[in-house]
Amino acid sequence: MKYIAIIYLFSVTTILGEPLPIDDIDSSRKVSYAKDIEPVFKRSCIACHNSTKAKGKLNLESVSYMMEGADGFDVIVPGKSDESLVFLLAAHQEESFMPPPKNKSNAPNLTPEELGLLRLWIDQGAIDDGVSAENKKINFAKMSDKVNAIYSVAISPDNQFAAAGRGNKINIYHLPSGKDLGRLIDPSLEKLGASAHIDIVGSMAFSSQGTLASAGFRNVKLWKKLPPKKFFKFELKGPNQSSFAVDKKTNKSLHGNEQGEIYFYSPDAKQLQLIYKHSSEIKSISFVSENTYSFIGSDGFLAFLDINKKEPKVSTNLQFQAQTIEYIENVNLVAIGTADGMIKILSLDDGFKVVGEMKAHSENVSLLKAYGSGGNEIVSFGSDNIIKFWKVEGTKISKTREINNGAGINDISIADDFKLIAAVEGNEKIKVWNINDGKLKFESNNKWVLERQAKSDEQKKNVSAKVLEERKKQVAASEKKIKDDSAALDKAKEAEKNAKAELDKKKIELVASNDVKTKAEADVKTKEEAKDEGLKAAQDQLKKATEAADAKDKEFKDAERKNTEAIRSREIAERFLKRANDADKNTKQLLAQAEKKLANATQIHVTSAKLFAESESQLGSIIFSEDGAQVFAGSNDGKIYSWEVESGKPSDFMEVGDDSINLIGLKENKFSLINGNKWLEGLHNEHVWVMDRMIGNIDDPKTIVDRVNALGFSPDGKLLATGGGVPSRSGELKVWNVSTGELVSSNVDSHSDTISGLVFSPSGQSIATSATDRFVKVFKVNGGDLEKSFEGHTNHVLDVT
Repeated sequence: MKYIAIIYLFSVTTILGEPLPIDDIDSSRKVSYAKDIEPVFKRSCIACHNSTKAKGKLNLESVSYMMEGADGFDVIVPGKSDESLVFLLAAHQEESFMPPPKNKSNAPNLTPEELGLLRLWIDQGAIDDGVSAENKKINFAKMSDKVNAIYSVAISPDNQFAAAGRGNKINIYHLPSGKDLGRLIDPSLEKLGASAHIDIVGSMAFSSQGTLASAGFRNVKLWKKLPPKKFFKFELKGPNQSSFAVDKKTNKSLHGNEQGEIYFYSPDAKQLQLIYKHSSEIKSISFVSENTYSFIGSDGFLAFLDINKKEPKVSTNLQFQAQTIEYIENVNLVAIGTADGMIKILSLDDGFKVVGEMKAHSENVSLLKAYGSGGNEIVSFGSDNIIKFWKVEGTKISKTREINNGAGINDISIADDFKLIAAVEGNEKIKVWNINDGKLKFESNNKWVLERQAKSDEQKKNVSAKVLEERKKQVAASEKKIKDDSAALDKAKEAEKNAKAELDKKKIELVASNDVKTKAEADVKTKEEAKDEGLKAAQDQLKKATEAADAKDKEFKDAERKNTEAIRSREIAERFLKRANDADKNTKQLLAQAEKKLANATQIHVTSAKLFAESESQLGSIIFSEDGAQVFAGSNDGKIYSWEVESGKPSDFMEVGDDSINLIGLKENKFSLINGNKWLEGLHNEHVWVMDRMIGNIDDPKTIVDRVNALGFSPDGKLLATGGGVPSRSGELKVWNVSTGELVSSNVDSHSDTISGLVFSPSGQSIATSATDRFVKVFKVNGGDLEKSFEGHTNHVLDVT
């Protein structure tokens, strides 16, 4: 039985300890790393020797990793397999064997042929003909239309737009109206379908300037909303424009000025032409049909003309002071509002004969507009501040409703379905009423843009104040730390002084005890040589002296150790104090920066709050959208403001210029307007988004190594941070210049697994990241250096804010 056990032990030792057999491979054969070596490593080695789990710091994922070595050893020595650690371990010529016996991955030993190929490959120079996973070209197929789940969303800072990443597509929505504005399209991807990215859109973010960033595979795309497009612009000749009219069906327009000139604009002809010259100011003008019109001069001259004719078809000199004119379509009549508050009905068929009249207002009918399916209903406004609705039946005028507004009105507009009426009141606000019951639907003003800016600036000021408060606490803490560390250093110096004194004392005592011992030794030697009877007493005395000297030596060594410790404690205290002083200096610099930033933020808020409180922005004209869902108003600050009719909430604004905007027509989302009382312009607001820039490329792992999982803009919108990495390998954090696309800073080993979320600090100086390695970390924007780590999470940290 004992014999069998010995044989078994010997067999196991032989199996575990002997090198593996190796085939001799024809040296003329060219060994390929990609074909012959890499597959073997993947099967038998990489499970324990990779970027995430590098046993013995040995990483066999690529030739470049192997060339870096492991724990000071040469993993590969090109041309010398017998000096290459990877071969020696794989051949079991050196421990620890690779793979180890009974390994958890069930990785098999290399076969004799495989070992022979490994040896020959190294001896041939260990040439890397492989392509690493990150460098392999990836061929993407067209993504199925069924992949339309939303994986990422973003909302613009002004709450106007939302972006939704549906698979590899991005849809833009207008939040106030809830309208889908369509998809963002990268023209280069047309072969793979109309989409924004080739892969899943994993993250999106809006900048403070409204730029949208979207993340895909190895790239980030920046999208910008195009400004409203001016599709025509003509200079209006002569002095101030005094009147205009628009044919809603064709968007043709007529323009009269104080010099008596009438100009005609046709979208088809795309030109502004002078069609008539009168001797006095054109007081009011109205289309009669697409190609005919009527006007009133300030001298009371009333005429009916063809647009392409120079002479009136019908004309007359009015015997009353006319203010405004409107054509009533189905009965071929014109309604005229007068300075004394009358509405007079004149027949075109009967040479402008007055066929009906009504005392509509106490005085001065300033606004008159026809509406209804046949144009036989009119609305009027007079100096009594009452809006009145009239129905014209033949020559009879009857009032159907009135709205006592209580304040002056500059302009009115009626929705195309004739259910709503909107007005600009006193340059300051808009009002919208239901025509059927006369009830006010909502009222608003255009100060919401300034108010929003003031609130945003106030929030930034409050954040700056909070940062300053924290900086003050940090300075107080750093000053206390200096005080404590200074006290600790004084204490350490005193301890060192005492330890040195004790050491000097013990040294003197040791020397004295050694002298006694030396004398005792000499006495014993003398008495031994003389065979003196006092030898025994001398030997006892030597023993005592030796014991005393040993005790003193021990005391000296203890004092020496304590002195060394005291010196070390003093040096540590000095380092701590230096660090505290350095930290205090840095903290006070940050405090100064915070004070300056708060002062700037406070001044900005004071300015925006003052602008909001003292705004002189005035509304002058108003018009409904064709579907009646929105109402637009032109302002003297060069903007067009809009509101959602259903909710009554502000919708959007468009910056047209610096002068007053007078809206005169809207068809197919195309505005006709007068800019600064000088220019006739056409403005198309399509909400078009285009790709402005792409950072990275799907075939370029050096710029961005893999999928981008997280995006974030700096508070000023000038920097963009991207977070990603290789799954189970690394977390890549990079910061880019938005305007140029250039790399600002990088930390490709910020985490040991992919970054899943990131956000800039309010100061814009730091970036917080979350990752699937269960860590949250904070990095400096400049340089990408780690500032803090937060551990303790029990699973993937998906996002951070």
